Amino acid sequence: MLEIDLNIGVGNRLDSLLGQCMYFGLSFSRVGADFRGLLSPLFQQAALKTFYHTTQEATERFSDVMQSYTLIASPSLISSTSFSSVSLQGDKNMTPPATLLEYTPLAVYTNNILTAFNDLRPCAPIALAPDVARQLQWSLKSAMETIVAYHRAEETTFNDQERALFVKLCKTACDEMVPFLNRCLQVLFPASSIAQTLGVTIHDLSKMGGIGVIDIADVLHGIRQLLPPSEPTEDDVTTPTSSDEQEQVDG
Repeated sequence: MLEIDLNIGVGNRLDSLLGQCMYFGLSFSRVGADFRGLLSPLFQQAALKTFYHTTQEATERFSDVMQSYTLIASPSLISSTSFSSVSLQGDKNMTPPATLLEYTPLAVYTNNILTAFNDLRPCAPIALAPDVARQLQWSLKSAMETIVAYHRAEETTFNDQERALFVKLCKTACDEMVPFLNRCLQVLFPASSIAQTLGVTIHDLSKMGGIGVIDIADVLHGIRQLLPPSEPTEDDVTTPTSSDEQEQVDG
C-alpha cells in the first residue's frame, strides 16, 4: 500500500511521511517485527522519481522559453526576491548569481532546478548522489544543446547588438549558471560524506569518476564552440628565458 501511494505521489512532504513510517516501524520492533529496513529503498525511489520529474519539466520549460526568446537588453521578469535559494547543511545558503536575472531563460531554468533541489533536500540519502548527478548532467547538457539549436536557427538574423547579447548569454550560462548548480549539488551531497559512506579518502574518491558531481567540460563542450577564443592573460604569455634571448642575439 505504501509503495502504491509513493508511486502516485505525496507532494513535497516525503520527509514527514518517512518520519511517521519510521516511528511506526519502531513500535513494531517491540514485538520483533521491525520493518524499517524495508522502507529505505521505497523512499529513495520516490525521492529520485520526484527529482527526475521536476528536472524533466525544467528542461522542457527551458526549451519552450528559448523558442520564444528575443535578444534584447532588458532585465528578466523574475525579481531577485522571487529567486529560489538552496538552504542546505549547516549555514550554507546558496544564492544564485544576480547576473542570471539578465537572461529570462537562464533565470527560469535555474529557479526550477533549485526547486528540484529543495524538494529533494529533506530526503536525500547519499545513495542517490550518482543518480542525481547523472540526471542533472543530462538536464544541463540538454539545456546547452537548446542554446546551440537556438543559435543555429537564429544566427543569420542577428544584428551586432543581438550577437553580442547572445555571446553574453552563453558566457553567463558557462561561467555562472552551470558552476553554481554544480556547487549546489556538491553541498547537497558533500564529498566528505560520500567518502565516509564508501570508506575511502576524499583523494581516492576523486579518482573514482567524480561521484556526486557533474562533468562540466562535457556539459559545455558544444556551447564553448560558439564563444570567441579567450584572450591570453599575462600568465599565458611565455617569457623568454635568458638562454632563449641569447640564441636570438646569436642568430
